[in-house]
Amino acid sequence: TSNNEQLGSWTCDVCMQAEFEDYENAVAHERICVGTNNTQARLSHSNKAEEKATSPQQDEQDQFLTQEKAREEVLQWLSSHLPRLQKEDAEKYCTGLMEDGFDSLDVLAGVSEEDLTFMKKAHKRTLLNRMREGSNKNVEQD
Repeated sequence: TSNNEQLGSWTCDVCMQAEFEDYENAVAHERICVGTNNTQARLSHSNKAEEKATSPQQDEQDQFLTQEKAREEVLQWLSSHLPRLQKEDAEKYCTGLMEDGFDSLDVLAGVSEEDLTFMKKAHKRTLLNRMREGSNKNVEQD
């Protein structure tokens, strides 16, 4: 994750396009970003986030996502897999996912076709294909 000090934002090292106001959201995006085959960068940032998350100084409140943060994670996940999605569809899909408990990146990693009954057919197909492509890239590089 690159820090752009002039804008006060973080840029994804995987796709080099997505920008975030804080480090945690940038790292969360990089874990699921399919912008490139850069698995090493994803692992490096994932490890840094885990070290930070397990540090003794962490407040108890930081262990849980607020509804607002969860919504941000789900919307970022959707935009990383369906980047040209219309805003109305993104909101509908975010709500559907969160109502079914898919409210964090960890849980979204296990989403399946049966979980996406509220999505339009083409969006569902594209999302599932991109998820498969992302997992295939990780397997090939391991």
